[in-house]
Amino acid sequence: MNKQFLTMLILALLVVSAVSVSALNVDVSTLGSSSQKRDLDATATVTITNDGADPISVTGVSKSAGIDAKYNVVLGTPSIALPASLAVGEQMTVPLTAFVPTDFNAVADNLLEGSSVIGQITVNALNATSGSALPAVSSDVTMQAVNELRIRTIKVKVSGSQNKDKTVGENSKVSDLKPGDHLDITIKAENTYSTASSSSSKDNTDINFDDIQINMDISNDNDFDIDEDSETISLDAGDDDTVTFRLDIAEDAADRIHTVVVNVEGLDENGAKHGDTLRFDLDVSRESHDLVFKNAEFFPSTLACGAKTVGFRSELRNQGRNNENDVLVEVKVPELGVDQKSDKFDLDEDDTQTVNMVVILPEDVKPGVYSANIFSLYDLSIQNNLKSLTFTVPDCASKPAESMETPTPVVTTTPTPIVTQPTASGVKASVSFGNSDVYTYALIGGIVLLVVLIALVSMVAFKRK
Repeated sequence: MNKQFLTMLILALLVVSAVSVSALNVDVSTLGSSSQKRDLDATATVTITNDGADPISVTGVSKSAGIDAKYNVVLGTPSIALPASLAVGEQMTVPLTAFVPTDFNAVADNLLEGSSVIGQITVNALNATSGSALPAVSSDVTMQAVNELRIRTIKVKVSGSQNKDKTVGENSKVSDLKPGDHLDITIKAENTYSTASSSSSKDNTDINFDDIQINMDISNDNDFDIDEDSETISLDAGDDDTVTFRLDIAEDAADRIHTVVVNVEGLDENGAKHGDTLRFDLDVSRESHDLVFKNAEFFPSTLACGAKTVGFRSELRNQGRNNENDVLVEVKVPELGVDQKSDKFDLDEDDTQTVNMVVILPEDVKPGVYSANIFSLYDLSIQNNLKSLTFTVPDCASKPAESMETPTPVVTTTPTPIVTQPTASGVKASVSFGNSDVYTYALIGGIVLLVVLIALVSMVAFKRK
């Protein structure tokens, strides 16, 4: 057993010794770079190094058969003619040229810039001392082209517990956000392809993007009310455009950091993929004690003449991490010496309480606009949050009296009846009844009738006698 083990050990040492004696290293630089234009040639260098302990003879340098013909990869003349003898530590180089097609992608699926493998270069060599063939060594051939679709800026506008704007960068943070805050996240994307009118070279110009996808992803997004998280735009060469995503932090959002990832990606008109990505954090924090006024107002905001009280109403929400006992709302009007508190109540985390008060003002309150400080308190006396409001006491003494309009009397007249009579000429004339012939005849007839009646009455009376 010991002899067999010793034999295997010696063979293993011989293999290791052979490998260490003849070590061949092949490195291929990247074709192109982050600024490489498309539809042009790019160059690279194949560097072959003898890292072993014996001299070697390089017998062949070849490209793999799998390289797409569209790249037109060409190996140039080696710096040392093949077969090339390399002493220990010596190097030789072989130039490499390839064509960068117009549809070559600038980014990978994760939208990160970098080179992509298009094939391999293989080097064959011999140990110059023993004449034995060394294992062939292959190295990847990579290519990179310029990315022409960029995120130019991302701005976050916060409103609610605070009002601020912040331009965010990679791995930056928007801090001190509160449940209930509103955020506008505005992303500006840019097509950095040059226009022909602005470039001295007409190559790679006036290339447009259609259907650029702008997406926003937020970790633990159930803490947010998001209108939209994806938009599509188009950009001509040299243009930029913005989209805004609007979101509200939920009232019951947890105390934690949320990571936002914004991706912008699209294919140019030649089919090459471009894009950009940026991530930043939204830090939503809840304080131990946070009694927040969601709504607060005086009613009416302008008092009636002679009024000595003003109504106050509010909604108080517990956005802190603790349930609160002995909560109060305190109204202070320093200029009038007013300091009035509501009845006390308990308020659990994420609960809301409506508070109504009648604030009593001094009898001698003067006209003017008064500022009031509204405090939320817990444990009866510990001030927490402040809300500032105003109300107005009108100057009724100087108010002009309302003018009274005297109504114009309405006179009603009864018109005299008009009777229309034909005239001798056939033209109708209007005369009053008292002056007409009919009136005269009627009067005479009445008198005659009266005389006849009197005579009859007299004759009857005479016969009875």
